[in-house]
Amino acid sequence: MRGPSRSANKTLRAAGRPGEARQELARAAEVLRQSGDQYYEAQAHEALLLIAEAAGDENAGRAALARMAEIHVRLKSPRAEELTERLARFPKV
Repeated sequence: MRGPSRSANKTLRAAGRPGEARQELARAAEVLRQSGDQYYEAQAHEALLLIAEAAGDENAGRAALARMAEIHVRLKSPRAEELTERLARFPKV
């Protein structure tokens, strides 16, 4: 994510408003998906993963990690293998 959105989400999380940060990140991820900007979409999902892990939300965490891994594999990113392995170890819900 770029510019104000990134800092706004950090601010919302730091202010104890992770629900609002999650909503903004989910909207950003969808806009980025629709625009085809996969790199920044993956970053949005990484932030969603952090929020989900902090909240103990395994379903949301798995979904964010799965989308991140999918994008990184598609982009042939150096992180693809790491994320795929992490997803395989992620708790099943």
